[in-house]
Amino acid sequence: MDLFEQTTVFNSNLAGKAVHIQGHDIDGEKFDRVFLVKSVDGENLTLVNCQGREIQVHMESFDSSDEEALKLKVLEAI
Repeated sequence: MDLFEQTTVFNSNLAGKAVHIQGHDIDGEKFDRVFLVKSVDGENLTLVNCQGREIQVHMESFDSSDEEALKLKVLEAI
């Protein structure tokens, strides 16, 4: 019996932040744009693009050892 299970989740403080996401997700879709993080649900992010379309992204797309995996950068106002 395992006493602990290690889980990687998104920081809930990302909600409401602007992020730049670049790379390819696990389905091969290419990303290189800015999104607003609508919500964080453990291993899933709900993003909104500039047209108001919602997109779901799973942790697995960022967790790959592939150089083309998604990279996320939190944008801050200057």
